[in-house]
Amino acid sequence: SSIAVHSQHSWLYSMLNAHSKKPQAAKYKVVMSVIIFANLLFFTLSTIPEYHERYRKFFYFEEGLCSTIFLIDYITRLCVITQCHRYADPTWGRINWAL
Repeated sequence: SSIAVHSQHSWLYSMLNAHSKKPQAAKYKVVMSVIIFANLLFFTLSTIPEYHERYRKFFYFEEGLCSTIFLIDYITRLCVITQCHRYADPTWGRINWAL
């Protein structure tokens, strides 16, 4: 008979963990990498005066959207980081991780 072994970590922690081998973690890393690359590209393009004037609204929207995504990612990581034994303390673990 087979016994199911349950991880002590949540699905969300496993997805956000940089060392995770789970498929959802790999997909998340790709999506975040694409967002970071696009954000860098659009920021660079926005420094060109002609593009900045022509696409100003788009650049502001994209910057706000990416900032919101990054903030949600950061807050989510703060919420689940205590599942790592190194940062297990609810207060100091989060502070140590954030620093």
